[in-house]
This record gives sequence, C-alpha cells and structure tokens, in this order.
Amino acid sequence: LLLARDYANPQSDDFVAARHKDWYLGHSWASGTCEPANPNGRNQESSSEAVHAYEASYLLAARLGDRKMQAASRLYAATEVDAAQRYWHAATSTQIPRAYERPVVGMRWSTIAQFGTWFGGNPVFAYGIQLIPLTPYAEVRDSTAFSRALLPFYERDCDDVCVDEGWSISLVGLKAAAGDRAGAWADALALDGKAFDQAGGD
Repeated sequence: LLLARDYANPQSDDFVAARHKDWYLGHSWASGTCEPANPNGRNQESSSEAVHAYEASYLLAARLGDRKMQAASRLYAATEVDAAQRYWHAATSTQIPRAYERPVVGMRWSTIAQFGTWFGGNPVFAYGIQLIPLTPYAEVRDSTAFSRALLPFYERDCDDVCVDEGWSISLVGLKAAAGDRAGAWADALALDGKAFDQAGGD
C-alpha cells in the first residue's frame, strides 16, 4: 500500500497527492513535475506503464476497500489513457503535427517528440514500450483504429531482436486489438516461452 500511495495517493498527507501527474496535460512525467536539468525539459517514455501503474493502484485499492484511492486511481488512469491517445498514439492523434511521420512517440519531452527510447533506437522498442504491459485495461488504452494503424509498422519491423528480446509478445496483443484474434491466438501459441523472460516480455 505504501508503494501505491507513493505515486497514486488521493490526497496530500504522508505522501504528496498524484506526485507525477501534470494536470494540464493529463499525463505523468517520469521524474514528476519538477523541472529537470535536461535542456529538453521533463520526459515520459512509456505511456502504457503509467496507465497500468494507475490500473494497479485501482485494483489494490478495490481489494483493500480503500474507496478514496480507488476513485483517485480511476481518475488518474482515465486521464492517462486520454493523454496517451493524444500525445503518444501518433498514428491516430489529431494533436501531433503531421510532420511527425512515425506511428508512435517513443519519448515525449516538454519541448520535443522523440521516436527513440532510453534503451535503443530499434523501432520495435518505441512501439512495444507504448504497449506493455498487456492487461485488460489495454483494451481501453489502445483503440481498434490505433492498433490497425500501428500493426503493419510493427509487423514490418519485428526482426530477430524483436523476437529474441520478447517484443513479439506485444505484437501478438496488438494483432488481437486490431481484430485478428485468430491470428493472434496462433501467434501466441507459437511464441517461445523464453521470450517472456526478456526485456520486451515482462
């Protein structure tokens, strides 16, 4: 409970309320709302990890009967989903300039949208980091239109690194979200179990 309250506290008491949350933009920043030394300002890489952190705090609060944290987490998750669809899901967003030609934003900064990630420039890293983890709430996060728009890019770019490092797991989920459930099921059955132990598979 203390860990969840550290980032999803419903009120300022022992912990600051929603300490990562930028209420104007609706999403969290990785280092919170303080102004970092980086000339590009604040950054947030994985919109999906932020979404699911609040999903987790909601589920924990529901299990513990903490109605305040449950309600706050529901709000935090909903605004995070809206922001992900606006600022990271470039393929279907009306908020991102058309000059940005990639289907996702890998990392959002205060001043720029970057396709890469902290851990590498492979396109599947940028795609996958916006899709993990795969939980029931991912169906809310990823619209069918976005999933269908991203799918051909992900399929094209899923190389040996994609498979070996487990990023192909997100591709399976994306295929299901795009409407090809039979194909996704067949691909899921064909996955190497070792993929789940790799960076993209956890």
